[in-house]
Amino acid sequence: MRRRQALAALLTLPVTGCVAPGSDRSTQSGSSRTAAGRRSPTPPDQSSPTPTDQPASTPPLTVPPDDPILFVVHNATDSERTVHLRVARGGTPVLDEAVTLPGGESSEFDSGIAATGEYSISVDVEGGLSRTLDVHIGEFDIRGGSNHYVEVTADGVDVFWEE
Repeated sequence: MRRRQALAALLTLPVTGCVAPGSDRSTQSGSSRTAAGRRSPTPPDQSSPTPTDQPASTPPLTVPPDDPILFVVHNATDSERTVHLRVARGGTPVLDEAVTLPGGESSEFDSGIAATGEYSISVDVEGGLSRTLDVHIGEFDIRGGSNHYVEVTADGVDVFWEE
């Protein structure tokens, strides 16, 4: 997870002082050149925001292809268990998987989650154990690829996540 945090920190650093090759730096400083090569002041921006102006929309979130939101199911018992994992948003399933795991084994699933919001996680273990909970998936979770862990024990089902 430290790799994700380091990469995220690097992506947020501002880049200043960059000028495209062949561009006239003087146009970047509030003036332009006349046909004779002399500088003339650039007129100030005449537009002003009005109360009806809408703020710029937030760009869609992009899930890093090498770091998606994963759900890892782990059988922490000594015997084989069949686990059914469902993740839904607003009643619409985004992940619906069943897996049979030998004791001590794990399996991971890419959730495909790319939108923030409230999600419901339901885990049913063959034989009666179950757990349902609601979680909020935020922008950091999507950009950082937070992982959710489902651990099946002899006494219950634990769900936790790493941010």
